Amino acid sequence: MFKRLFHSPAKGILVTLLTAMSTLTACQQKQKSSAEEMSVLENIIEDFWEEDSVKSATDDADVEEDELESTETPVAQTVDEVFDDFAFAFDSNRSMQRRRVHFPLTVIHQTDTTLLTKKEWKSPALFMGRDFYTILWTSAAEMKTTQDSVLTEAAVEHINLEEREIVSFDFERDQATRHWMLVRQRTYPFEASDLGDFLDFYRQWSEDSAYQMRHIAHTLRFTMPGENSEENVEGFIDAEQWPEFAPEMPQHVLTNIRYGQNYAKRRTMLLQIRGLSNGLQNVFTFRHDGNRWLLTEFEN
Repeated sequence: MFKRLFHSPAKGILVTLLTAMSTLTACQQKQKSSAEEMSVLENIIEDFWEEDSVKSATDDADVEEDELESTETPVAQTVDEVFDDFAFAFDSNRSMQRRRVHFPLTVIHQTDTTLLTKKEWKSPALFMGRDFYTILWTSAAEMKTTQDSVLTEAAVEHINLEEREIVSFDFERDQATRHWMLVRQRTYPFEASDLGDFLDFYRQWSEDSAYQMRHIAHTLRFTMPGENSEENVEGFIDAEQWPEFAPEMPQHVLTNIRYGQNYAKRRTMLLQIRGLSNGLQNVFTFRHDGNRWLLTEFEN
């Protein structure tokens, strides 16, 4: 700040003010009114310093942003081939985020639309700070799309089960560079989502043990790792045995990655839970019997 101040045009103004103040100080013994003039001048100088401090803080922020832009953390050239690779790199690399957002960013909250500038941008946490993330599918075959290199659109959703609200970060692949770009951020209620009914069911199912027991198939299929990690053990349990096997289910907030899943007219939903650090996963299969959702399978 000091370097900026004493090399700025304001230097001359400050020197002039200080000189005037010194002159008034010398004359103070001869002029009784000089005390009042001194007070006025001191207020002017105080205002000068306050304005310069604000300007300096703004300049410092601009310098920090410029340094962030110029210091690019290296990113693998293949990061854009598969959306998963890009999404996790984007989430953990702040400088990459600023290069991969289409500014001004369109932000839609319910029915209100605003445009967010680069200076207003705040890095979101898509997955960081979590031990796991979740994805919703309609079939096991859909899971193969995570490695699809021809995708042109994808979205990461934060689902607030309590508020019944979804925040969607929408990404598109740039046709010229083939780079993934964040092009839009949307916030909307469950009523506007093709997953709304299932999300309302899951919120109650995950929080209410009695409700959960009423929504489990009479015979439940399971798959678990055996003593030999290369082989799985498969079998069936009765609904009454579920509490002995049931893990702690995600509550309050879910994530979802849309790779192009078709949720319309679905009668099956798979909730996949994937660990961020250990690579472990659970898959819970729910089927609608025409009247209600039931847990029918789980894979540990």
